Amino acid sequence: MRQRFRLNAGFEENRIATRLSIRPCVSVADEILKEQDKLRCCIVAVGRRGLSHNEEFILGSTSNRILHHARNCAVMIIE
Repeated sequence: MRQRFRLNAGFEENRIATRLSIRPCVSVADEILKEQDKLRCCIVAVGRRGLSHNEEFILGSTSNRILHHARNCAVMIIE
């Protein structure tokens, strides 16, 4: 379903890669940023849970951290 969405959006099938990595970590955002740097991705797409401003302040926001710390790539946040 998601792959079809990307294809309909104009992305070439041979240029789409999806990765799932399960490992213990302190910060999900930092792990995503490490993978992006290692793989030299041109775009990172992440979802947003819709935390309130207070919840985001206390818990932090993975998508916000990725948005502000990603280097040399575009970041797409999907609500």
